[in-house]
Amino acid sequence: MNWEAIQAVAELVAATGVILSLIYLSVQVRQNTQSIRTAAHQDLLTAFNDVLSFPADSPHGARLYHHIVYGTMGKLDPAEQSAGRIALMQVARVFEQAFIQNRAGFLEADVWDGWLHQMTLTMGLPGFTSGWPAIKRIVNSDFVDLMDSLAERAPAAIAEYSSAWAQVGVSAPTEVPESEAGST
Repeated sequence: MNWEAIQAVAELVAATGVILSLIYLSVQVRQNTQSIRTAAHQDLLTAFNDVLSFPADSPHGARLYHHIVYGTMGKLDPAEQSAGRIALMQVARVFEQAFIQNRAGFLEADVWDGWLHQMTLTMGLPGFTSGWPAIKRIVNSDFVDLMDSLAERAPAAIAEYSSAWAQVGVSAPTEVPESEAGST
C-alpha cells in the first residue's frame, strides 16, 4: 500500500468522524432545547400553582380569593386589600413571564395556546379586569397589548368555560353572585 492510499483512507476516516460528531452534536442540541422548554414550562406552572395555592390552604385564603375573582376587594379590610393587589400582581407577572418565554421560543405552540386560554379567561374575571388599569402600567408594553386584545375575546371564552362547568353542576366565577352583592 502506498502513502497516497494511506492518506486517502485517513482522510475518509477523519471525515466520517466529523460527520458522526456533527450528528451527535445535533442530537444533543435538540435534547437540550427540549429540556429547556420543559423546564421553562415547569417553572411557569410552579409559579402559577404557588399563586393559586393560597385559596386552597385556608378558609381565609378562599374568602380572599373569592373577593379577588369577583372584584369585591373593596369589602375587605386594608390588609386584605393589599394581599389581593399582590395576588393580582403575581398572576399578571406569571402571565408576563409566559409571554416573554414564548416570545423567546421557550414554549411549544400547544403549551402557549393553553396559557393564552388561561390569560383570556383571567381577563374576563371582574377582579382582574378592575385591577388591570393599574397593573398594565408596570408590565411589558407588548404584553399589555396582548392582554388588551385578549380582553376583547374574554366574554366568549368565559361563557364557554362557564357552560363547561355548568354541565358538571359547578358555577364558574363570571359575575358577582346575588348572595355576594351585599355581603362581605
